[in-house]
Amino acid sequence: MDKNDDETTIECSIELISQKKVSIITLSGKIRSENITSLNKEIQNIFEDEVYNCIMNIERLRYINSTGIAMILTIQKTVEQNGGKLLLVSPSEFVHELLVLTNLIDHFEIHENMSSARKYFSKTGNETNN
Repeated sequence: MDKNDDETTIECSIELISQKKVSIITLSGKIRSENITSLNKEIQNIFEDEVYNCIMNIERLRYINSTGIAMILTIQKTVEQNGGKLLLVSPSEFVHELLVLTNLIDHFEIHENMSSARKYFSKTGNETNN
């Protein structure tokens, strides 16, 4: 196996759209057991600002295992317990198929693109209470 085929490149960038209080999370590369701990730490930093409306762009997420799915479910639970909403954007073919196979596809609100997800929050006025 080529060493580059196994390389993990995870990015988690967070942008707060202040007037709408929405965190933008972009995940790319592969989520595996080896990198889940560091990724979880980055994700938890989002909630330190008490912003519980999140758009998670997973368009460039090529691989995710069960620990990664569990992480996303935990994020969704945290968000919902605090009156927020998690939207998934553009799941890759692999991630989409995995969500279908695990019967989780209907568990998430999925948007085709970032524009659609942003419109959701501006249209509904979904904002945290802070």
